[in-house]
Amino acid sequence: MSRSKYSIYNASSAIVFFILVLLSTLFFRKAFSSHLGDEILGLNTTLTNLISFLNLAELGIGASVTFFLYKPFKENDNLEIFIIYNILKKIYFKIGFFILVIGFLVTFFLQYIFKSSDLASWIVYSTYLVLFFSTLFSYFFNYKQIIFLADQKNYINIWVFQGIKFLKLVIQTICIVFSKYGFILWLFLEISYPVLTTIILNVYFKRDYKFLQNKSYDLSLSFKKSEEYLKTIMKKTKQLFFHKLAGFILIQGSPVLVFLYTNFREVAVYGNYLVILTGLTSIITMIFTSITSSIGNYIVSKSANDVYQLYKQIQLTELFIVSSCSICFYFLANRFMQIWMGKDYLFPESTVLLMALFIYLSLIRINDVFLTAYGLFKDIYAPVAELLINFIISSILGYFWGINGILVGINVSLICILFVWKPYFINREIFKRKLIDYYIPIVKNIGFILSILLLCRLVHLQDYTKAPIPSDLMVLIILLITNSVVFFAQKDFRTFLKRFF
Repeated sequence: MSRSKYSIYNASSAIVFFILVLLSTLFFRKAFSSHLGDEILGLNTTLTNLISFLNLAELGIGASVTFFLYKPFKENDNLEIFIIYNILKKIYFKIGFFILVIGFLVTFFLQYIFKSSDLASWIVYSTYLVLFFSTLFSYFFNYKQIIFLADQKNYINIWVFQGIKFLKLVIQTICIVFSKYGFILWLFLEISYPVLTTIILNVYFKRDYKFLQNKSYDLSLSFKKSEEYLKTIMKKTKQLFFHKLAGFILIQGSPVLVFLYTNFREVAVYGNYLVILTGLTSIITMIFTSITSSIGNYIVSKSANDVYQLYKQIQLTELFIVSSCSICFYFLANRFMQIWMGKDYLFPESTVLLMALFIYLSLIRINDVFLTAYGLFKDIYAPVAELLINFIISSILGYFWGINGILVGINVSLICILFVWKPYFINREIFKRKLIDYYIPIVKNIGFILSILLLCRLVHLQDYTKAPIPSDLMVLIILLITNSVVFFAQKDFRTFLKRFF
């Protein structure tokens, strides 16, 4: 199968299962809030993000190993793949044991973290332990998904993890609505999820990579090469850790800050918006993650000029998608939230605007995609600066402005790093081009967005109860027509689409 076909297969799988999981998540959170209460929903959101901090122990090893697997898969070098796979396996087992110890120690502090909560202690502890087990399981068994990703078969990961997640959410919703033991059944299904995904993923793995079970390789040669790879992988991993830390705190840290400055109910409301916000960012991230291995494969076999032309084409495609998502979110988020959760769960327009800005800023990730494909992570001071800017501004403004202040801090840090530093860095290290070549499409796109915002504002009614359907449809129609005309008029955009159609 060609690179383009793999990319289409991976991206289309990501889109289909994203829609299924997002829809099921919306119904699940509504049922959870209505039948179990906002307190438990807020607890679930807070603990999910708290446990996510343990994932920092992974240090970005997955991305580092994926980079080293591009060339062996391209050249069908099974010995190299075997060596790297065994390194991956050993590292993830060590990380798993480390997380097990840290997670166990965290249990002693739960009573202090949630001392202001009125929830029974058994609810807090049982929820934490179930969510923690689900995270822990992936390090001992599901590291194999990295092999599929590097081999341009991320669609298998998506089928297994997102497909089973969809079924899990549907069954959990039914249990919560129709059973008086809804919470207990939710916990049981939550803990069953990693077990089932592991079993199914292992079936696919044994089918596609039988050579990784081969015991006949030269062990002395394997050991010597393993030592060389391990040193290089750890070097890349140390660099990538800082990038992973900044990106993680940017998303997962915000609900924790919201909890510190507000309460569980505000966290629950914020979590509802976060479902939509992270849903949009996740689908775009999945699409571009799905093509990262294809880009890495392309880099290995093509000239520098060919790679730069691909970069320009993907940049325009990304801007087309990002501008559509951010504008739609701004105009339709509160309308959707009112239908989904009710008018008591709405944020003011200023908060929604800041969230829409976050979507736009956070999804301009073309530079990160290519830097990852090149294995270039040495700009470790950039994520440190991003982290400090985000933490300082979010903490100060969050105290005075609450959620809006936290969002301002996040957006300022994104502007400084993604829009100022990253373009400079990738052009200095890889493309050797003028920086203005990167900013021209961005400036044009921002001008287009401001124009479309003004145009949509003229037709969009603020009182959603009077005529919501005509105004909402008009926004989508205007966006679709203008976006299509503007981008299809550009050669690079059309050239990129021709790769797939």
